[in-house]
Amino acid sequence: MATTWKINDVTFAARQLGNLRRTRVNLACDVVTFDAPASAFDDDAIFEYGDDVIIKKDSTRWFLGRVNNIPRLGDPSDERISYEVVGPWWWLENIVFQQSWKRFNTETETVEYAYKSRVILCQNASGDRINSGQQIAEAIDWAITRGAPISKGTIDPDIEIPWSEEVDISCADVIVKMLRWSPDCVCWFDYTGETPIFYCRKKSNLTAVQMAVDDGSPRQRISITPRYDLQVPGITLRYEQDTEHGDVFYETITEETAGDTDEPNSLVSTIELGGSTVTLLCERLETEDLPSDMNSETFWNSHIPWLNTVYDLSIHDAAYFFDKDNYPRILTAGRVHYWLQEYEDIDTSEEVITARADYTVKDGSGNPVDQVVNDEISVRLVVTNAETKWYRRIGSYENGEPVPSGLAAALYAAWNQLQYDGQISLEESDVGGALFVGCKLNCTGGPVDWESMEALVQQVTENVDTGLTTITIGPSRRIGIGELRDILFGFRSRRVPKRHSIRLEAKSRDAEGAVPVSGPHPEDVAQHREGEHRRLVVQNDGATKKIDSNPDDVTDASAHIKARKVHIYNGSDNFHTRWVMCSGAIDTGYGVSQITVVTDWRYDSSSHKIQVKTRDVRVLDAGAESGWTDKATAAECD
Repeated sequence: MATTWKINDVTFAARQLGNLRRTRVNLACDVVTFDAPASAFDDDAIFEYGDDVIIKKDSTRWFLGRVNNIPRLGDPSDERISYEVVGPWWWLENIVFQQSWKRFNTETETVEYAYKSRVILCQNASGDRINSGQQIAEAIDWAITRGAPISKGTIDPDIEIPWSEEVDISCADVIVKMLRWSPDCVCWFDYTGETPIFYCRKKSNLTAVQMAVDDGSPRQRISITPRYDLQVPGITLRYEQDTEHGDVFYETITEETAGDTDEPNSLVSTIELGGSTVTLLCERLETEDLPSDMNSETFWNSHIPWLNTVYDLSIHDAAYFFDKDNYPRILTAGRVHYWLQEYEDIDTSEEVITARADYTVKDGSGNPVDQVVNDEISVRLVVTNAETKWYRRIGSYENGEPVPSGLAAALYAAWNQLQYDGQISLEESDVGGALFVGCKLNCTGGPVDWESMEALVQQVTENVDTGLTTITIGPSRRIGIGELRDILFGFRSRRVPKRHSIRLEAKSRDAEGAVPVSGPHPEDVAQHREGEHRRLVVQNDGATKKIDSNPDDVTDASAHIKARKVHIYNGSDNFHTRWVMCSGAIDTGYGVSQITVVTDWRYDSSSHKIQVKTRDVRVLDAGAESGWTDKATAAECD
C-alpha cells in the first residue's frame, strides 16, 4: 500500500511538491526540505517565511517546524521554488535563557524578583546546586514559557558539575554546555504527538537496534572506525578555590580521581571554583583604668594638660554619676561599633567628671602672679567595660561554590567507553524510520566488536523519494569531541561564577562587607570655671614696672577694696566725680578739728564794711593752725 504524505493536511501530490528530505541531528536543528518543481522561480510561494508546517506520513505526524528559507532557482534547464523547514531546536537556539534574580526597586524601596539573561548554570532560584539534567529541564521549561512548541520528555543526565556564570546564552547553548560533561547522552524530538517531545537519554537507556551487514539487504556503504584515541583510562580533577578571609587570601585545592590516573593519556583537568569570601569586622580598642582616687592629680593632669603648668596644685571634691564597677575603664582609642555592643557585650557611657582645683600661677622668674582656689574643672569621657585588645567578628560571609561530588567517576564512566565513528547508507523502497537519533547501533556480519559496539546515532538523513537513508554514528561533534584537547577545552571554557550570592540577595559583596562607622568614640573634652584669685600681678615685659593686687598688702582686715564713687577737688575749679578702686572709710588715728571758713564776701557802701559768709567744716588735724595773715586793708577793700 502506497504511503500518503501530507503537509498541513494537503497531500504533496495535490500541491505538486516533491523531493522530500528529512535530517534529524543530535544537538542541532532537524531540517526538512522539499521542492515545488512545477513552480516558476517568480511564482508566489506556497508558504511564507515563519509559517508553521506539519508533515504527516499517512495519519502519523512525521515533522513539525517553521519555514526558515525559501530558495528560488531559475535555470534554462530547471526552474523551481524550494522550501526549508526547521524543527523545534530552532526555538531553543533563538530563545535567550533567563533566570530570576532579586533586585532592589528604587521606586517602592523593596526587594523583588526580576528575570535576567545573566545566569548561573546549575544553581536554582534558592541558591542550591542542581545537576546537569535538572538544568536542561529548566532551560526547556523556560523555552516553553516563551512559546516554543515543545513538550518535556525524559531527561537522564544527573551529574553534579561546577557552577558557570553566563550572559545572553540561548536555551540550546545551555543544553550543549551541560552535555559537554555527558558525551554518552543524545537529544532528539519525537514528532508523533500533538507537540514534539524533547528527550535527552543516556546510552544505557537508549533503544538498541541490530543491523545485519551481510544478509544481502541493500547496503550502499559502511564505514566504521573505533575511536581508541578518545578513550580516557583515568581522570584527575583538581578544584581550585581562592578564599578571602578578611585581608588574607589563600588557595584551597580539592582532588577527585577515577580510573587509572597513572596512564600517560589519562585526563588531568584543573577546574576553578568560586571561592568563599569572609569579611571581618575588626576594631582595636585601647582603654585605661579609672583611678581608685578620683582626686588623683596624675589623672587630672593627663586629661587637662594646662594643669601641668601651674604650681602647688591640689584637687578636691571630685564628683561623678556612674557606677565604676560597671564602667571601670576609659576609652582612649577606637570606636565602639554596634557589633561590639551587640555581640561582644561591650557597654559604654559618655560621662562628665568634675572637681575643684587650687593652684598658683607663676611668671618666668618663678614669682607668683596669680593664686586660684576652688577653680571648677571637668572632663567629658567615654567610660566602658572594654579592654585593650583587637576585637574581631565575621561581618559577612559569602559561601564559596560547592565542590561537585562524584564528577570524576561520572566523567570516567562516559569517557572510558570506546566510541565508534562512521556512516552507514541503506536504500529501501520506503524510508522506514527504524533508525533515528535516540538509538544505539550494533552490527552483525562484520568484526565481532561491532556486535556490541552500541554506537551512538548522531544524525539520520532520509530521502523519501529515493528511499535512501544515511546514518552517522559516533561522538557528538556539536560538543567539540574530536580529540583529547577538545575535552580539556570544554572544561576550560566555563566561566567561574562571581555573582551567585547577588542573585539571591540583590546586594553585592562590597555592600555586605561595608563596616558602618558609628558608635561611641573616645572623648577627652576638658572644661573649667575659674575659681577665686588670691593675687594678680600685671607687669611690663622687663618686669621693671608692676601693678600688684596682693590682698596681703591690705593690713586692715576689715578693708574691702572695690569700685567706689568719690568726689575730688581739682584745685582751680570745683569738684569732679570719679570711680576708683578703694576701700571704705577707715580709722587713721588722726585728730579732727572744726574751723570756720569764708565762703563769700562783699563790700557794703552804706556802712563802709566788708560783709562775709562763713561755713564750719571738719578737717584733719594734720598740723598746727597758722595765725592770721592780712590779705587786704580796708582802704584796699574800698
